[in-house]
Amino acid sequence: MAVIDSTGSRRSAPERMGGRHREPSNRDAGLDAELGGLLIDLMEAMKAEFLATITDEGLTLPLGLALWHLDQPRSMRELAEELAYDASHITAIVDRLEERGLVERRMDSQDRRVKRIALTRSGRAVHNRLARKLIRDLPILGRLSVPQRRQLRDLLAIATQKR
Repeated sequence: MAVIDSTGSRRSAPERMGGRHREPSNRDAGLDAELGGLLIDLMEAMKAEFLATITDEGLTLPLGLALWHLDQPRSMRELAEELAYDASHITAIVDRLEERGLVERRMDSQDRRVKRIALTRSGRAVHNRLARKLIRDLPILGRLSVPQRRQLRDLLAIATQKR
């Protein structure tokens, strides 16, 4: 799937992730199609569960996504980049999360001009419920053992270049 990046150029998902796109050979085209179908099934299941869970928590999609990405304290700029949102939109989202007692702004130890957004105890509890619902309680992933989930994590980290 191609998207328009911040420069206005169309880029495919592999290009956005720094990888190169290659055409599948006839030998692996069937495997790629099967893998693509399985990944779409997984994404749809996770999307539905994520939306249901954040709704149960009284959160909107932007608030839920921001909360999810705050597994570690981040600057407003980092959070904006992670979510591909405008910085002004992130400020409003963080304000709403802070009003609910889910996050707090902290001074960055390296640069006093930067505020880092961190989960509060309540925010961590909501984050943990989201993670539990998306991983352990979701039938599609709950069928995997812990070692299988670790293996899947490692493979996805390689594919998305996060490790």
